[in-house]
Amino acid sequence: MKIIIESGKCRGDFMNDLGEDKKNLINKYEKKNNYKIAYVLTENHNKITLRAIIFAKMYNGIKIGGIGMLRCGESYKEFRELVDKAELWFGKENVVKFYLPMDFNTFHSYRVVSDYFENPPFLLEQNIEPHLYRFIKYRGFKSVKKYYSYIVKNPVPVIHRLESFALRAKKQNIEVIKKEISKPDMRLLKELYEITDNAFSNAFLYESIDFDEFRNIYKPLINNNIGVKLMIAKINDKNVGYLFAVEDKYKENRWIVKTIAVKKAYSNAGVGALLTYDLYRRAVRFGIKELIHAYMSESISTKRFSETFGEIYREYSLYGKEI
Repeated sequence: MKIIIESGKCRGDFMNDLGEDKKNLINKYEKKNNYKIAYVLTENHNKITLRAIIFAKMYNGIKIGGIGMLRCGESYKEFRELVDKAELWFGKENVVKFYLPMDFNTFHSYRVVSDYFENPPFLLEQNIEPHLYRFIKYRGFKSVKKYYSYIVKNPVPVIHRLESFALRAKKQNIEVIKKEISKPDMRLLKELYEITDNAFSNAFLYESIDFDEFRNIYKPLINNNIGVKLMIAKINDKNVGYLFAVEDKYKENRWIVKTIAVKKAYSNAGVGALLTYDLYRRAVRFGIKELIHAYMSESISTKRFSETFGEIYREYSLYGKEI
């Protein structure tokens, strides 16, 4: 067995089993001046058995790193040696702290399942190898941020609870436009991009991306005909927030709430409550029995929502380690 670290342009065999979207993402970030990227390969008899990207970048005045696009076999020894090699590379690049798993930034894959493994996967859930969580813990990484997917098995109480908030929001001239999206709409995507960039700019490890990259994230969701439900909140004909949900093709009569984004200037105006209220009313009309709120950041409000209306379906963690 040998471990190879190569900087510069990615070698072809590293990409052999990556999808086209991952290949394009690597090509894009190889051209970014603020990223230093290397590729880690573990080979046995000229066959790649473990693979990862490692990168370094400046973030809020310090140099951080990441390990992403990790394809990991079931050998802890290989994983440990890969991390050891990566740490040496991070040290040479003056990295203070690094994170895993993270594909460049938090717009892309950046967490691993860390609890509630027994529940079956839902549509859009990241396909992370189950043994990776154990390897990360064995190697001494600490969870730096947790995220949850919550399941609501009865939408009606949510409607009743949010009704007063929704009525107050409507009195402030907030209206919700409902859309079914079956093909890419560049003008609409640009509006969603602007809301997203503003809404999440203070999120943990947030890094702004350009519109082209944002479009490439959302285009496959629309092109794959998975029943996209989009709710857009407007105030005085100006878009201030949106809710993005899809039908869960893995289970009948279930929707996945993927994103709720509200511009910071309107974060206390009841926009999120109104969007959620209208989606739940719509869900009941369609005969939807369950809704999963996917990948919600750990907070007091999300914990309260889960305890009141549903239960945790999955826990995810992003891990970090100081050099």
